[in-house]
Amino acid sequence: MDTVADETGQNDRATERLLRGTALFANLAPSHIGRLAALSQKKTIRRGNTICCQGEPMPAVVGLADGSAMLALRRPDGGRRTVRFIGAREIFGLATALHNRPCPVDVIALADSLVISVPVPPLLRLLGMDPGFARDLLRELADDYLELLEEPQASVQKNAVQRLASY
Repeated sequence: MDTVADETGQNDRATERLLRGTALFANLAPSHIGRLAALSQKKTIRRGNTICCQGEPMPAVVGLADGSAMLALRRPDGGRRTVRFIGAREIFGLATALHNRPCPVDVIALADSLVISVPVPPLLRLLGMDPGFARDLLRELADDYLELLEEPQASVQKNAVQRLASY
């Protein structure tokens, strides 16, 4: 992973704003956002570099504050199959991190991207303390599940050009 900066614990106000910009964290109380920001890691990843590699441990939920990325599966021939594109204010790895599983895909920056990693333990504590956060987390997981179901459905009902246009 080619990072430009690792600013852990620095500039927490900027990290708070970035977290608040994601659907998962938008409704958290300011005190909770402040604690998460202090525990989060912020990195700039240059275009073309890997944010997370398939098979690596994923101890944090990762969000893009700025930029875009591609989630891709590796093919045996060395190529990749794109699973999903993500952009600013989107998160990935929620289910994987909560289950303490390795990253199931390669996550590659398509543009210079500001990435925020939020460790799992404070998220688990928040689940017990904040019912609103628990609802938002369930909504996020449900959205991911429904998006996952749309992919095979689209491949059956749309031709390649139509699928590309829907990306």
